Amino acid sequence: MSNPSARESVGELVALIVAEDGRPRTLWAVELGLVAAANVLVLHSLDVGLRAEAGAGAPVAAILTLGLAVFVNQSLCGDLSRRVLAALSASVSRTSGRILAATSRLDLERFEALGGPEIMARVTDDAGRIVPGGSLIVQTLVAVGTVALSLLYVAGISMQAAVVSGVAVLATALLMRRLETSVMAQVVRDQAAGRRMREPIQDLLAGFKQLKQHQPRSAAIAAAFDREASDLKRSHDAHYEEFYARETLSRQAYIGLLGVVGFVIPVVAPSVSTDVSRLLVAVTFSFRPVVMILMAVPLLTRLGATWQRMTDLADHLDDHLDDHLDDPLADPVDPTTSVARVEPLESPRPFSQITLRGVTYQYAPHDDRTGFTVGPCDFEISPGEVVFLTGANGSGKSTFVKLLCGLYPRHGGELLVDGEPLPMDPGPAWRSQFSTVFAEPALFERLYGLEDVDPARVTALLEQMELGHKVRFEAGHFSTIELSTGQRKRLALVVALLAERPIYVFDEWAADQDPHFREAFYRQILPSLRARGKAVVAVTHDDDAFDVCDRRLHFDRGQVGLA
Repeated sequence: MSNPSARESVGELVALIVAEDGRPRTLWAVELGLVAAANVLVLHSLDVGLRAEAGAGAPVAAILTLGLAVFVNQSLCGDLSRRVLAALSASVSRTSGRILAATSRLDLERFEALGGPEIMARVTDDAGRIVPGGSLIVQTLVAVGTVALSLLYVAGISMQAAVVSGVAVLATALLMRRLETSVMAQVVRDQAAGRRMREPIQDLLAGFKQLKQHQPRSAAIAAAFDREASDLKRSHDAHYEEFYARETLSRQAYIGLLGVVGFVIPVVAPSVSTDVSRLLVAVTFSFRPVVMILMAVPLLTRLGATWQRMTDLADHLDDHLDDHLDDPLADPVDPTTSVARVEPLESPRPFSQITLRGVTYQYAPHDDRTGFTVGPCDFEISPGEVVFLTGANGSGKSTFVKLLCGLYPRHGGELLVDGEPLPMDPGPAWRSQFSTVFAEPALFERLYGLEDVDPARVTALLEQMELGHKVRFEAGHFSTIELSTGQRKRLALVVALLAERPIYVFDEWAADQDPHFREAFYRQILPSLRARGKAVVAVTHDDDAFDVCDRRLHFDRGQVGLA
């Protein structure tokens, strides 16, 4: 995977925009040149007006030229900006779709290794920054052309004046850029000081009960707040000083630039002493695009880096998928079973027995620690059976559940359905056999994939879970998912029951429920699922409910046996 610099990525963005737009590069260059020329026509119109004889009034040609320049500038610049934004939007949407499509094809193991927050940041934050940056690209390219043509215009008056004024403009703009960089660095320090000051406030609010019981801790937090608040005040004072110094020096630098044009150039080039007013107008006119270019450079660099992060992630995900295709675990020949070309299930189907034989999973070593191994595990379940999984935290129960559901790839052993072996990756049809509620369930306001569900049934289940006073189901949406942990698990159970899958898996569902709902789960919900012919696998620590299950498997440091 390539790793271009951020500035190279800006070049790639420009090339991408041109390619997406579909027009030849020469046409783009002509359009940008016309916009820059229109800007210089404005300068020319002002120059003609300055040279008009006193009392003669502004020349009609100059006024018409000015109007034409403004019209061309606005028309072409607006059209260019719209096309750039459309091209960037299409490219960003395509790349975001590529990232999401590749993410949806990852197995859970690879997804957990990559991390959801990074993917979220790329397709939301980064994507949201790139498209608006298209206008900056157009403005910068136009500014470059405007500066070049302005210098040519000044060179038409005097080559010596063009050289001196060009150096003076560049030096002044660089000084202003340096001052701006200093101010922005102070802004960053301000933000860091503000974050540090928020820490003791957050600690006070999060640990209010504990702090009320421990006066020294409370006093220490107050002292930390005072200390950080003092640091923030000093940072603010430094910021104000930097800001006012920048403003003062910027004005002085600009006045100095005008002084160079008004006093130095006539000395260097005496022949243009009568054209000083024209040079002042030209230099003043070209100064703004020069500053704009220098200010845009770091912004464009960040824009390029943002685009690079998006494309790198998309390439990285594709690499993971390519690796998965080349992975021997995904090979048509299963090395652990010696069964050639074992095909995944084509669609969910009824079963009489599911069997796991010698299944293992090996966690990779981490931080100089040897990898944790779960298994070999033997397991079987039939419709209408309830199996409990017990064991200490970290003993392998949740890993086993993910292996059973096909979320983690098996590193060894067999998975058989009615005696028929399935491949190491049994595919989406196998995973769709399960309805799961994990320890930290994900909830969605919309019932994805269950759009045709009977609203009356949803409402009845909400009432059964005593959520009717908190959550309403209207137009295919839950009114809220902002609930307590126990309520979230009950709402997740509602969704799981609506899915009507052959196998139900619950990972510590009852852990966050009050005694009333814990009792209902074990004495009503699980027996109801058994009576309907559902297979149930439940991870639990509730030993007073062990009589509900048909079998109990106990995990101890990755090893499993009947309890």
